[in-house]
Formats: sequence, structure tokens, C-alpha cells
Amino acid sequence: QFMYDSDEKIATNILTDRGVELYDIIYQLQYWTLQNVNFTFSENTKKWKKLSEELPREKVIEQYKQSYKEFRKKTFGF
Repeated sequence: QFMYDSDEKIATNILTDRGVELYDIIYQLQYWTLQNVNFTFSENTKKWKKLSEELPREKVIEQYKQSYKEFRKKTFGF
């Protein structure tokens, strides 16, 4: 879903609940990338990696889904 600012020059892509459910797949892609691709980790990647080492996969996935839904509600009202 797209939301436009008041003068419609900037579009923001917002995930619906169906889109948020894709995070299960995204998690697997992120995890695979950390295991198989050599790159310099960003601060966000370091945080995600640490969290994924400390918590079970299901907890990480649920935490990210819930966090996004809270952000979306606060920022866009749904």
C-alpha cells in the first residue's frame, strides 16, 4: 500500500498485514546471508545478528512483526 504526503511528491510503501507475514521468509533470507555472504555488517545487521543468536527464530520473527505493526500504527494510523 502506498501513502502520499500532502503535496504528493513523496510516496511511502507501507506493508499490509499480509505483507508483514512475509517476514518469516525474509528472516530465512537474512539468516542465510549472514552465514554465506562475506560483507561488512551495518549497525542494524549487528543488532539483528545478536538478537537472532540470543532468541529462538520464532521469537525474533514475532518481535519484528509486532515492532513493524506498532511503527505503522503510530506513523500511519493503521
